[in-house]
Amino acid sequence: MKSTLASANILPLVVENGAARARPYLDVKVATVSRENNLLEGGSFQREQGMMDVTVVVDEGTYSGASNDYADEVAALFPEGLTIAAPGGDVVITAVPDIRPGFNVEAEYRTPVMIRYEAVPNA
Repeated sequence: MKSTLASANILPLVVENGAARARPYLDVKVATVSRENNLLEGGSFQREQGMMDVTVVVDEGTYSGASNDYADEVAALFPEGLTIAAPGGDVVITAVPDIRPGFNVEAEYRTPVMIRYEAVPNA
């Protein structure tokens, strides 16, 4: 999913534990919500559900329309039902991306885009 975002070239990316950049940029975090496996029984990974948080970060005082336009571009990359091939399986976008209300943090204006996914191994 991060490679899909990077190849779109909307804005530079900052990923988890990455160095801060000059604004504007996309702050990208991936969180696992649930993971199913039977590893303790000698099995393997079966399914993972999670959310990618792509937050548009612009300078405070910038018209919110610019931040929202970037958020719309991000959301358009991940329509519900999109399947992305990944090593060992596929990632499926399970819902329409949720563009949340923007907010100020210090000298920044941030607009989160929440993208729900499910990762499943190759059969």
